Amino acid sequence: MPHASLQGFKVTLVEPIVVGRQCWQGNASIRFYRSGGRTLHQGGCTAPLKLSRAVAHGGACELSLLHTAGGLVGGDVLHINCQLAPHSRALLTSVAAQKVYGTVGRSRLQPQGTWARQRLVCQVEDGAWLSWFPQETVVFAHGLLQAGAAGGVEGIRRLAGGGGGAAGAHSGG
Repeated sequence: MPHASLQGFKVTLVEPIVVGRQCWQGNASIRFYRSGGRTLHQGGCTAPLKLSRAVAHGGACELSLLHTAGGLVGGDVLHINCQLAPHSRALLTSVAAQKVYGTVGRSRLQPQGTWARQRLVCQVEDGAWLSWFPQETVVFAHGLLQAGAAGGVEGIRRLAGGGGGAAGAHSGG
């Protein structure tokens, strides 16, 4: 079998270069308002978030968010902004569990890695209520997630939220 000669060449081994990954920067902006005795919504999203079809329950609006990318990795950012007009009633949830995979960018030079971020910001006006109950969050080995919520409220209002977490399986490869 023929072989090439490396005579006269100096071979230097280097750390592999990781080509920058395009991180997801998803946004959802939703406004709930009262009309004709029921709560309706207006809004939109940027990928990887999508709004599913709303379901009416009495006078409340149930709306689910879908994360089409199938999970988060380091550097991904999801921002959800909700506004509830006076006396509106909404249940906001997710279609499936949020998965957080091992972070991108962990190396000997940056052992802390890069965090994925998810943030809910809501403004609840007088007499309105919002229930935020997403499916559980599953964090896999080396996954890094910073999740938070912030809100402003006016007058008499109700804001409820929850979310569970679970440890993901480790791939033994």
